[in-house]
Amino acid sequence: MKLDSAECILTVTLSPALDQTVTIPRFYEGKTYASTGQVLAAGGKGVNVSRALHNLKLKTCALGLLGGSAGETFRRLLVRERITHDFVSVKGETRTNLTIVDPQSRSRTRIVEAGPKVSRAEIQRFKKVYKTWLKRSCFVVLSGRNAYGAPDALYADLIDLAKRENVPSILDTSGLSLKTGLKAKPFMIKLNAEEAQEILGFRLDTLPRLKKGVGQFHRLGVGMVVISMNRDGAVGSVHGEMWYGRPPKIRVKNDVGCGDALIGGFLYAYLCRRPFREVIRCAVAAGTASALTLTPGNICREDFNKFLKTVSVQRL
Repeated sequence: MKLDSAECILTVTLSPALDQTVTIPRFYEGKTYASTGQVLAAGGKGVNVSRALHNLKLKTCALGLLGGSAGETFRRLLVRERITHDFVSVKGETRTNLTIVDPQSRSRTRIVEAGPKVSRAEIQRFKKVYKTWLKRSCFVVLSGRNAYGAPDALYADLIDLAKRENVPSILDTSGLSLKTGLKAKPFMIKLNAEEAQEILGFRLDTLPRLKKGVGQFHRLGVGMVVISMNRDGAVGSVHGEMWYGRPPKIRVKNDVGCGDALIGGFLYAYLCRRPFREVIRCAVAAGTASALTLTPGNICREDFNKFLKTVSVQRL
């Protein structure tokens, strides 16, 4: 599949957030600090994917639900980044997340808000916008937690709507949203090891267990499975071939959004019809490049190209 000039990669973020990231060396609870660096960005997993795609020069549009003054700030930030978007307005206030990065201990502390409760009418308005954009999209990425108050099966419904337009879907969520979404048989799932283990009911701590787990997802009707393993890279499986991409050792600035950038790198290579081993290489290179920036999902093209040469890929 190749990206047509009139088509875009659609991303969906049902629970977006303003992502505030501050850098505080030697951070301990109960003290007062002045941060040495601060970044405010439009966030949420789907938006992070769109940011990565935009930086890789792919056409993308971010959809979701926004409300209140935080939602207006969110829109302004997307305009500043020149990321195409079409968010539906809701009555509630969009949440704000805080990430505290300590470069000395290399630790990350996350404070995540719940987000506004959405109504049935707001979900219906979103679906209308979503169906319109599906007609001009070649892929849809459904990422992150479900909106508070939305039906548990919403992701499954969105996958079914995409199938009616022959648009393949990538599902990246967890818990109940993942369980119900799997029933709709998305084209691909991307999840981390913890999310996979929660669904499967066993640890993926050996190669035989990893292969068994991936096989179970395939038997559920998922064509492609990608499991990210944080700083250890990612495993991808399709049509009986499984590849492991290992990143080089780097000094991580912020790992929030690295899995989303990984999806961006995956689609960048997949839509260019590269061999699957090279798709995994590009995915891991993009995730690694994102770890060097404070903004979630952000990719410096120079870093991405550098890591393409240093990511090792082996068949499992």
